[in-house]
Amino acid sequence: MVLNDRLKALVERVPKNICGVYYLMNDNDEIIYIGKSINIRQRLIQHFKSM
Repeated sequence: MVLNDRLKALVERVPKNICGVYYLMNDNDEIIYIGKSINIRQRLIQHFKSM
């Protein structure tokens, strides 16, 4: 599965090889997921591909 243009643009704004804690929000600005990763950019790609 390929990311759509909107998700791809969001992922590309994340610096490469950055680690830490991140959160995902819905359209109502509610946090729907909190995660941690050694490579946040790659982890976001995994999340979005599984949608």
